[in-house]
Amino acid sequence: KMKKLVVLLLVVSSFVSTAQDPHFSQVYTSSMYLNPALTGALNGWVSNAQYRNQWPRIKGYRTVNLGLQKGLDSNKLGFGITILNDNAGNSIYTTALGANAAKRWDLGDAVELGLGIGSQFYQKSVDFTSLTFGDMIDNKLGFISDSTSKDNISTINLVNFSVGIDLKIFNGNVGFTTSNLFEPNESFIGTTSKLPRRYTIYGKYEFNFAENWFITPLVKYENQSSFDQALFGGSTRYKFVLLFIGYRSEDALILGAGVNFERIRFNYSFDVTTSRIGHNSTGGSHEVGFIFRFGGGAAGYDKMHFSF
Repeated sequence: KMKKLVVLLLVVSSFVSTAQDPHFSQVYTSSMYLNPALTGALNGWVSNAQYRNQWPRIKGYRTVNLGLQKGLDSNKLGFGITILNDNAGNSIYTTALGANAAKRWDLGDAVELGLGIGSQFYQKSVDFTSLTFGDMIDNKLGFISDSTSKDNISTINLVNFSVGIDLKIFNGNVGFTTSNLFEPNESFIGTTSKLPRRYTIYGKYEFNFAENWFITPLVKYENQSSFDQALFGGSTRYKFVLLFIGYRSEDALILGAGVNFERIRFNYSFDVTTSRIGHNSTGGSHEVGFIFRFGGGAAGYDKMHFSF
């Protein structure tokens, strides 16, 4: 019963109050989701896939993010397409198809400025038949019969935009992103429920301590309406082995590992829940990330994207 109540609160808050965007622990695996200005920052073709299962014990959120991008080094342009699918509590389903474009300028020998824009067409659905309403809860018996408030699946179609700026400095980069630029209305019940703007600031720098050994500290801060969250972490890479540890404020301790080859990277990370809801209740969060570079110009390591 407690798990049902937790799921109910998660789902109701997603479409009655102001909604929030999905988040990932592996910040750079889906670089176009982090910032459209990073589109095409790697030469050649780059494909990525990312899967997150958040709070599996209470059927919280399952998110898949796919991307394909092409960097044109000759004129410093980048283009990409993205597909995102999000399942919240087996009741709210979001599918988004996006297109990104970016332009970069050399400001010096090791300094590069990038500007980008992203657009998304997405469809959001609520399955009211899977929700629990007030007239289904008895003071003594708990959850009981069906509700007279239930309706069929309701669907809305929306368009969304994001803009970003990224500055590459030697072996690191910093950036700023504004997502949900025009705050689309996501209400299913005839009221106003805007998806608030999400502001993201991030930065990292790669230090080379010895041959084939690198350490990369990373920080990311997000603000969306009254929601604030900071992620602090660091990765270390020796040859092709990558380890990561991080902390997302008032939420989770993040532990990750991966393998990094010339064209392929694979990561796995696990979030240990540290919030009030408790790790035993949620089961933490699992996340898998994959990047594959192909085509001409894709060979060779790129120092911008070694960390998680």
